[in-house]
Amino acid sequence: MTDTPQTDEPMSVHPMSSGDEDASLITLMAAVAALGWRGLSGPALAARSGLPLVEVYRLAPTRAALICRLINRTDRLVLAGTDPADSSPPRDRLFDVMMRRFDALAPMKPALQALAAKPDPIALAALAAALPLSLGWMLDAARIDRRGPLGLARIAALGRAYAKSAKVWLTDDQPDLPKTMAALDSALKAAGSLLAPSEPKTA
Repeated sequence: MTDTPQTDEPMSVHPMSSGDEDASLITLMAAVAALGWRGLSGPALAARSGLPLVEVYRLAPTRAALICRLINRTDRLVLAGTDPADSSPPRDRLFDVMMRRFDALAPMKPALQALAAKPDPIALAALAAALPLSLGWMLDAARIDRRGPLGLARIAALGRAYAKSAKVWLTDDQPDLPKTMAALDSALKAAGSLLAPSEPKTA
């Protein structure tokens, strides 16, 4: 698997439904978990996953592209489940958003555990590059303003909270993720008013 930058996403030979693509991505990530991130190749992924080589190419022409597709899937699932009428306080909304993010990542957890166990510089660089925009959308989902310098500070604060709680999540083997919930709650509270802005009171 090469990591030469590509300007256009490969065109699919046959259009796929979002459900089919999701299933293929989960299958592919299971293969990544088994093979490890370093030295991945298209043929090895195809053989391990049972997917056609052309489908591996469409989903993951590079490790960086695979990371981006994983993050995009996660964002879409979280945003699709967001309730715009939620009247909870901002930090509570953000807590819910981030826990739904962990739920969306559940099928990919073994592959992310493999990345944590044997870090791959290319995959980690892609993750670091894509995460700020992704976390900005998480703030949008929680209806916390991310515009301007204050918004950048909020994205950075959420990044720190996410990193701390994700480290716990990777080893949290309980179905309801109690350790992850506690770590996320603590990290969000540590950010203070930055991630819990006051809102104008409605009459």
